[in-house]
Amino acid sequence: MIIDSHAHIFPHLGSRAGFPSVEANLDEIQRSMHNHLAQPVKRKSDHQSVSEKTLWDPDDPTMAGKYEVNFRVTNNGRFEWKKDGIDYYIHYMPPNLQTMEAGPEFLKVMMEYVGIDKAVLQCASVYGKLNYYYLNVIHEYGDLFYPLYQPEEMRAYSDEQIMQLRDFVKFGFRAIWFAGSEKCFTAKYRPFWDEVSALKLPVFWSFHPNQYTDLSRGLLDWVHRYPNIINIIAQSFPMSLIRVDGRFALPDFMREFTQLDNVLFELAYPIS
Repeated sequence: MIIDSHAHIFPHLGSRAGFPSVEANLDEIQRSMHNHLAQPVKRKSDHQSVSEKTLWDPDDPTMAGKYEVNFRVTNNGRFEWKKDGIDYYIHYMPPNLQTMEAGPEFLKVMMEYVGIDKAVLQCASVYGKLNYYYLNVIHEYGDLFYPLYQPEEMRAYSDEQIMQLRDFVKFGFRAIWFAGSEKCFTAKYRPFWDEVSALKLPVFWSFHPNQYTDLSRGLLDWVHRYPNIINIIAQSFPMSLIRVDGRFALPDFMREFTQLDNVLFELAYPIS
């Protein structure tokens, strides 16, 4: 059996996609593209890459820092916007994503074509808030896909979020996806992680490349506290760790992970 550990399906990226509104979804995608490191931003007039930050104030990560640039989802993998009279775009998705959505049947056919038996459906805010979308997938394609549950990371420690985690596990989720931060390793989050441990749920971690080293150090301390939780580090290792000679420059402390049975690294082409 061949299992793809990192696959995605999602509704139209210009829809509400699980957010309270279409506008809230577009705000999140705009923020994600501001922080994106792999695909370049290009001018639409001559298709040349630009380094200027045109989506968000780099000194203000709050909503007040968002530039009003008519950010929009177009077609063929592109997000487009206009700042100071100049049109820009980024190809976050491949050009063959013509309609900017990828449903379960689309992935199913691709898997059949290349001989993949099952797939783990990962998450990220750029695709939407997908927990309820994934519930339908579990109901209709439960023998093919393993969707990951994504909590509200900034308040995962709350009683409400812990109760919701229990409910979604009852509905068929078998693991969670978590966008890591330094806060998530603090004592405040222990009630949540205690519940994850009790439910025996693997955790798929997503670390932003700019915080990869610091968050990996935090994870190393954390995994000793929760030795029975299986951890998978998604898209290891980020391009920010690649040296000029093409080799990875891993911090020495990360070698300690090789001695642990409950930490796995997903080796895949990093898009960030």
